[in-house]
Amino acid sequence: MDRTANAVWKGSFKEGKGTLETQSGTLKGTPYSAKMRFEDESGKSGTN
Repeated sequence: MDRTANAVWKGSFKEGKGTLETQSGTLKGTPYSAKMRFEDESGKSGTN
């Protein structure tokens, strides 16, 4: 079984933002950013 996904990124790594979309539509238009990935809610560096 093959699955596909797409990611769109706009802007610089640190300040940019993007969206995710999966073939199934589960993540359609789901936002993501470097801050979401690498910082916790308090703004401290995360483990990823």
